[in-house]
Amino acid sequence: MVGQVGKHLIDRHIPIAVIPMGTANNVARTLGLTNKTIPQIIAGWKERLLVNFDAGLASGPWDSKYFIEGLGIGLFTETMYRLDARGNVDLAHLNDSEEKVASVLQILQERLRTFTANKLKITLDGQDLSGQYILLEVMNISYVGPNLCLAPHAHPGDGLLDIVFVSADEQDKLSMCLSDCIDGKLARPALTVRKGQRLQVEWDIDDEVWPDKGSAFPLSPNLIDITVKHHALEFLVSS
Repeated sequence: MVGQVGKHLIDRHIPIAVIPMGTANNVARTLGLTNKTIPQIIAGWKERLLVNFDAGLASGPWDSKYFIEGLGIGLFTETMYRLDARGNVDLAHLNDSEEKVASVLQILQERLRTFTANKLKITLDGQDLSGQYILLEVMNISYVGPNLCLAPHAHPGDGLLDIVFVSADEQDKLSMCLSDCIDGKLARPALTVRKGQRLQVEWDIDDEVWPDKGSAFPLSPNLIDITVKHHALEFLVSS
């Protein structure tokens, strides 16, 4: 919900105040709000402390779309899409947010064992990084989805994107990261993370996820051009 609201407020200079009452609360966690009570957060708004926040912009065959947390290709994106397409029935029996997060992490780990890497043609700020990747995640913050910390050094206001690369031969590293998260450990994955301002990705679509459920799959190959919009948003925080 925070991401959806944020997309409508790009460059409007209207501060966004977040109350962490969702399942993952990744943006709130990034802003340091998850260790505060709701009354403390609300009382802190009087201080009028603002944090500048970047937004990612992905342009492709479907037009252009902003993103606040991250955008990806591969294991995470396809798994989350399949859960959503099923109406999240796999999680319907769970009421607690922590249980839902743990369940998604377990589903990801199970799918990882048999997941086929995607052949991607990639350039980051002009550098060729093409290869076979299980996961490619373009991060604006450290966390994605079920509190999965893939880019621990990401800063949402530095004008840079953190791109996480998990190649076919790094499957064990990602599996270890998922295991740490499931066990409640503070995961510091030794994954390949590169910073940059412009990422271009080209690949041949078979049955990969597309941005909207109703969208038709365009002819391949497909090029996505991803850039960062510096200080596109403002968030209201408390000290």
